[in-house]
Amino acid sequence: MTSLVSRSTKACGNCSVDFPTSQARRKFCSDDCQKAAERKRQKLVRDANPEHFRSRSREGYARHRDARIEAVRAYGRSEKGREAQRVRSAKRRITEKEKVDARTKLNNALRFGRVVRGVCRDCGSLETHGHHHDYSKPLDVIWLCQKHHIAEHRRIDNG
Repeated sequence: MTSLVSRSTKACGNCSVDFPTSQARRKFCSDDCQKAAERKRQKLVRDANPEHFRSRSREGYARHRDARIEAVRAYGRSEKGREAQRVRSAKRRITEKEKVDARTKLNNALRFGRVVRGVCRDCGSLETHGHHHDYSKPLDVIWLCQKHHIAEHRRIDNG
């Protein structure tokens, strides 16, 4: 006498193909079908709630820019934000000692009149920052406005 073990079959929740299953809870014939079904579900949710997802898009990002900037400023003014800044400054004084020392020496020289603030090398603006090429020479700087100072750092970082 031979006993036949009957296997139950189920239709895949994604492709509707019948597949044998020994696990009663399995709904998909493969992991790929399960991932495809999840992608379909996410698309349906996005299509049904376009306003919710639009706020995360580029347009929504630009639309809420002022509110985000104000939230960051408010955090900086809060006690928690000021404490976080103190912690970051303390870490920086340890990890970037040469950089901090060069800035301090330049600022002291400016305050005592040993160095005169120059105009921006690129545009002639009077509101300038001192840019160090070598932190071991703290008073050897080029004067750049904020816009050109950022551009100089990008140029250096990108090689």
